[in-house]
Amino acid sequence: IAPSGTFAVFSSVNFTAPTNELTYIDLATFQTRGMANGAFFYFSDIAILPGEQRILAGSSAGTLEVDVATGQIVSTLPAGDVIAEIAITHDGAHAIVSRAGYSIVELATMTIVADLPGALFPRIAVHPSADRAVAVYPIAHERLEASSTSGAAAMRTWTTDLGIPDEVDAPYALALTPDHRTVVAACPVSRNLAVADVATGALLDVIPLDGASHALAVS
Repeated sequence: IAPSGTFAVFSSVNFTAPTNELTYIDLATFQTRGMANGAFFYFSDIAILPGEQRILAGSSAGTLEVDVATGQIVSTLPAGDVIAEIAITHDGAHAIVSRAGYSIVELATMTIVADLPGALFPRIAVHPSADRAVAVYPIAHERLEASSTSGAAAMRTWTTDLGIPDEVDAPYALALTPDHRTVVAACPVSRNLAVADVATGALLDVIPLDGASHALAVS
């Protein structure tokens, strides 16, 4: 959903083709139209860029830049690997594209300016007021890390192995607390939450749950 609340973009499956499609919906009239239609196996994530004139969509063809008004593909970043998530930095200057590790994309030029290699499909939470992101590597890798997101100078600042102690298994989702000082990771296999310090990566607490959690939001 666009920050202005005027429109939303979602992905849908065309089972007769079969392809996946992007759909624009006007939230005032609920009229819809297709966007970036093509032979894409899937769309994994969508991010509406600042100004609401373009979107980024992770697909089997790579990261697509799509014009909101026309629905046409403007540019494509080659995939390299399957795209899992797309997050926009606090200043709107860069996108973080999750694949094997993650890449920093300069939005003004739509070029990859930094690569931070790693395991597949990290989940990403972006700090809302600083050049920082926190990522968790799900399932077997069990690693939490923080990185700077300042363009070509992006680098990892800390890494924490959540497999030590053994009671934290298979982290899958994460969220920052409102004060941005703590990150919480949901671990569905071990049925608990891992709580870590954003500045240092120190594991602060492990909170047991009654069931498995695959999604997380912090109020």
